[in-house]
Amino acid sequence: MSSYFLFFIGLSLLLAGGDFLVKSSTKISKKFNVPSFIIGLTIVSFATSAPELFISLEAINNQKYDIIFGNVIGSNIANICLVLAITLIFVNVRFIDLTKKLIYHFLFFQHFYSLLFCLFLKALVLGWELFFSFSFHFICSL
Repeated sequence: MSSYFLFFIGLSLLLAGGDFLVKSSTKISKKFNVPSFIIGLTIVSFATSAPELFISLEAINNQKYDIIFGNVIGSNIANICLVLAITLIFVNVRFIDLTKKLIYHFLFFQHFYSLLFCLFLKALVLGWELFFSFSFHFICSL
């Protein structure tokens, strides 16, 4: 089969699956009288992360541990950034002014989770280099 043919079949299945996911989650939110925001945070977020979760489980089964941490986390970061960027292209959004306190909290948590990530890295030298790089970024952003 041609790779273009398989691409278009995959794309059409992806579009149909996305449409089915949105319609089903809307029906679930109406049936159980739950805000659609909560359904989006739970069911839809799990459904979009499920393929990466299964890839990570398969990597554990094949003892390829280096892909496990970055797979789900990287996918979620990419999903958030892409959805936010595409939404901002098509929707006129008025931004709320962020206070310095909120920005400092965000930077603190970014630094904290970066430290945790560095501690879980196999190559400790690389982890500490990454930690000092994030520390420099944190100090400069203050």
